[in-house]
Amino acid sequence: MAKSNSAIQALALRNTRELSDSRQESRSVRSLVKHWQPPEGPSPEEVRAIIAAAGSERDRLLLHALWATGARISEVLALRPIDIRRDSLVLPNRKNPSVTVKRVFLPGTELGLTGELMLWAKENCVADDEPLFFSRKRALDGSRRALQRGQAWLIVKQASERPTSGF
Repeated sequence: MAKSNSAIQALALRNTRELSDSRQESRSVRSLVKHWQPPEGPSPEEVRAIIAAAGSERDRLLLHALWATGARISEVLALRPIDIRRDSLVLPNRKNPSVTVKRVFLPGTELGLTGELMLWAKENCVADDEPLFFSRKRALDGSRRALQRGQAWLIVKQASERPTSGF
């Protein structure tokens, strides 16, 4: 029993020396923690070029609204003229069902978007409760239909694949 007890003490002493030996490589817990980095993506200049490459005014405004708000496609597709404010857009809140809408304030550089959206609605005779980004096809009752998510994704994809000048 004394033999095994002394073996344990020797092992403990060796482990203590290894822990206190300054020559061993020290490892910091902080170096193992990775800091959050924003996802890689296009630069603001590249995004502006993609928006400018849109095939129509409706598509350009859709891309601009997505960029300016950072909202989901389904949230922007639900946008109606009645939801446009001077400095913000009122969008459905798909993330939190207990709060049905959210007000998204636009950055100062994007405040012109609200005027462009209102002008687009007025030029195309969009009623206050009709979808702002409507399909070219109409519903059975003749009313405007909102673009489908798949159609909007196709618009984003096509605009991002178009050759653009400037980069």
